[in-house]
Parts: sequence; structure tokens; C-alpha cells
Amino acid sequence: MESKNIKTLRNAHQAFSAKRLDQSQQTVAERVRFTDHGRGQVVNSRGEFRGWMESHFAMSSDMRIVDARYIDAGDYVIAQFRGRHPGWPAAGVPSQR
Repeated sequence: MESKNIKTLRNAHQAFSAKRLDQSQQTVAERVRFTDHGRGQVVNSRGEFRGWMESHFAMSSDMRIVDARYIDAGDYVIAQFRGRHPGWPAAGVPSQR
């Protein structure tokens, strides 16, 4: 059975992929701590999270999350996924991280 935290993150990813950024933003706490290891970026608030999401769409207006895998780690959820734009090669653009 899927944990509440994984369900919440999956819903946030689905909203992001559908460009429903308001909905995705509301899934995180006001004082969220989010690490984007691929970009070497740490997000510490809901507002910063919104900016982080918008930066992806600035790079590619059709960005979406694909091949998501979630690991329940108690109070944390670990997500592994790829960001994908329909015009990119199937493997996407690797971050090497």
C-alpha cells in the first residue's frame, strides 16, 4: 500500500507535469526542504519551490516527469525520475548526478 507521503509527492508530480503549478505548490509545506541533486539546488520555502518549478518550464514549455520511482523513508520520500520534453531524445539530457 502506498504511503500518504508518496501519494502526496506523486500528486505533486502529476500536477507539475500537467502545468498545474498552483496545485503542485500547495502540496508542500510552507517551510519545505527540497534538494534537487541534479541541479545542485536546495529549496527552503513554498515560494522557492514555485520558482524552481517555473525554471523548468522556462527551459522547456512541455516539461514533464516520467519514469518516477518513489521510496518511502519514514518522514522522507526519495523520488527518482527523469524530466522529459517531447522534443528531446528518448534518454533525455543527463545531468551526470
